[in-house]
Formats: sequence, structure tokens, C-alpha cells
Amino acid sequence: MSSIDPSLYEAARVDGASRWRQTFHVMLPGIMTTLVKARSHDIATESG
Repeated sequence: MSSIDPSLYEAARVDGASRWRQTFHVMLPGIMTTLVKARSHDIATESG
């Protein structure tokens, strides 16, 4: 998750976000594009 700016995690901590909330509100949105592209590639290559 090195592509996510560490200051976003710090801001979430300052705002009182738990580790769980940091995961769902900082990390997942930050990697969503990568996940969607990977899954799209998997689906495209499954078809033949």
C-alpha cells in the first residue's frame, strides 16, 4: 500500500479513526482502481 500517501493515515488517526475505519476509508478507496483493473483483466482472459 505504498502508493497511498501516509498523511492520509495520519489525518485519519488525528480525527480519531480506528485501524478498521482507516482500512475502509483510506486504504480501500486508495487501491480500488487497481483491484477493478486486475479483476477486469481476469474476466477478460477467462473468456478465451
